[in-house]
Amino acid sequence: MPKLFVLRDEAFGLLTLHASDDAALEAAVLQTWQRLSPDRLLQVDLASRQRAAACAEEQRLTGLLLVVAALALGVAAMGTQALMTDTLRRRRREIVLRRLHGAPSGAIAGTLLREFLPPLAVAAVLALPLAAWLGWHYLAGYADRVALLPGLALPLLAALAVIGPVLVLTLAQQLRTALRIQPVEALE
Repeated sequence: MPKLFVLRDEAFGLLTLHASDDAALEAAVLQTWQRLSPDRLLQVDLASRQRAAACAEEQRLTGLLLVVAALALGVAAMGTQALMTDTLRRRRREIVLRRLHGAPSGAIAGTLLREFLPPLAVAAVLALPLAAWLGWHYLAGYADRVALLPGLALPLLAALAVIGPVLVLTLAQQLRTALRIQPVEALE
């Protein structure tokens, strides 16, 4: 018959057991404990439950980060929309004068693109490496982490691919509006 010796009244440690069936293992441990030490409380915390709790917390954090990232992309898109709208509002007269002097729509669009693209490119060049570094630093605490390219670079490039078409569509819509301005409206 096995014997259990307890040298102090506090909790006395951790027992690690492995089995293919967690429920059967837990039942056997509880049954053995009740037989050997019925007056002491036993707390059984299975590794599978601990892993599930940790994974649930990671899923919650991932969902929260996804919402924050989507909000950040939305704010960036709205900020870009506002910047383009304000710039085109300020340059209405210039656009109309260019059209009156025979400038093609492509030349006017090229002028505006040269104004908008450098700040956006600088923002991407500064923000994407910073985001990758912060992501890598966050993941450094994990023993098993994703590789840099598929785990960090691809999601960042996907975010850029999402905001890129939004910016292009915004610019196209703003340009279409600007090119439809009647000279009389712009000179008022």
